[in-house]
This record gives sequence, C-alpha cells and structure tokens, in this order.
Amino acid sequence: MEREGRLVKSAEFSMGEGQSLVIALSSDIGLDRIIIENKDGATQVRAEGHSRFEFDDTKQRPNQCDFLLRNPSRIETFEDYLDGKFWGQFAWDGLFKYQNNARLKRALKAEIKKLACEFERKAARRLNGIFKKQTGKTK
Repeated sequence: MEREGRLVKSAEFSMGEGQSLVIALSSDIGLDRIIIENKDGATQVRAEGHSRFEFDDTKQRPNQCDFLLRNPSRIETFEDYLDGKFWGQFAWDGLFKYQNNARLKRALKAEIKKLACEFERKAARRLNGIFKKQTGKTK
C-alpha cells in the first residue's frame, strides 16, 4: 500500500476464498459502494448506489482500464432515492445478508414503484391546488 500521510494513494489486495472487500465512496447521491467478493475461487464485483451509474467494459485505448464504473450526469429518480434510503439503514453485514435475496428485492422494488407513483399523484394534485389558489388560474 502506498500512503501519503493518512491518505492511501494506491492499494493492492489478495483475497482468499470467501473474503470480501467493500469500497465506500461516501457519496450522498450516485454510486456509493463497490463490493468485491471471492466466492468459490471466482472474483465477483457488485456496485450499489442511490442512483443509476454507467458501466463500460470496452477499452478505448491500450493501457486503459478494462472496466469502468462512473456516475452519469443524470438526475436521481425518486424510486432510486427510496431504494437507497431503505438499504442505507443496514450495516454491512445486513447488506451482505439481504442483498442477494431476489424475492425480497423484487417485492421491495414493486412496493417502491407503487409508493413513488402514489406520491407523484398526490404531489401534483396538491401543488396544482396551490397554484390555482394563488393565481386563480388553471394551467
């Protein structure tokens, strides 16, 4: 590991079977953690965040990285925000325990979609009501 004072400039890891490495990017929005696991001798990488992120596995030029994860310049959706808030309540052990439960994730995603639609309908109705009251006009 190469250090500059308390900061790490570069690091290299050798992981045994069953070991994991979490890279937390401490981002309020967007890509906020990369989880690298060695399962049964195969290295698996998972990326999670509060919003969508872009993945690229094509090299643009020789000597460039093989894989690139980055935050796109897009706005976070309300569904992404709710999903991030829900999973953000767990410590790392909870994330490792529950994130692989496909049935749970499908049920949560469906409910988050319903909640987001319900919120958007109510918000539009209330905001249009305020607009009409304050201006005496409809859109």
